[in-house]
Amino acid sequence: MHIYVATMLSHKGYVYCLKPSPEQLTLLSQHFGHVHFVKNWAISLKSRYYKMHGKGISKRQLQDQLVKKKQKPAFAWLNEVNSQSLLAALKDVDHAFKRFFIHGAGLSKVRL
Repeated sequence: MHIYVATMLSHKGYVYCLKPSPEQLTLLSQHFGHVHFVKNWAISLKSRYYKMHGKGISKRQLQDQLVKKKQKPAFAWLNEVNSQSLLAALKDVDHAFKRFFIHGAGLSKVRL
């Protein structure tokens, strides 16, 4: 399997072909799956919190909730990947909600 990554600098584009080993593909798949789960969980949590309290939950509160969730035995599998990936997912969700409430942009939805 090949993964192509394109980067743009000014008006020039570069395309890189990554050839991950089977072990690296497994790790990438784990990261993508864990991030997908955390994004859906964060969207649900932010939506429920807003419906219950009429105000949003901060990114810091989301991070604290994620730490608590990772400490539960049922969610210990979230520790299999680095925390930076999961924190980036929370940052993305928080940014999407801020864009929605400030600029009226489309709101993120839970994806399967």
